[in-house]
Amino acid sequence: AKRKAAEEKERLKAEAERRRLEEEEEAKRRKKWDPNTHFANKIVNPPDKNKDPDGNKSKGFTVWCSDGYGNDGWHSYGGAPAKEFDTTYATKKEANERACYLFQWRN
Repeated sequence: AKRKAAEEKERLKAEAERRRLEEEEEAKRRKKWDPNTHFANKIVNPPDKNKDPDGNKSKGFTVWCSDGYGNDGWHSYGGAPAKEFDTTYATKKEANERACYLFQWRN
C-alpha cells in the first residue's frame, strides 16, 4: 500500500510538472503573438488624427490596405485589388510598423 501511495504521489508530481511546463509554453506563445509586446499602442490602436486622411496635412506616410493577389495564370484574376485607406503617420518608421502589424497580426 505504501508503494502504491508513493507511486501515485510521484505520478501526480510528474503530471503537475508537465502541466506547469505546458502553461509556461502557452504563456510564451501568447506573449510572442501579442501585438502589444511588439508595437506601440498608437500603432495597434491609432488615434483619430492618424485615421484622418488629412491628419498630417498631406505630409508624412500613408498606409493602404488591399486584399488580392497577382495574376498567377492559373486562378481567376479580377485585376488589381482596390486599395483602402488605413492610416497616415508623420514618420516612415511608424507607417512601416503599422503595415507590419496589419500584415502579420490582422491578416
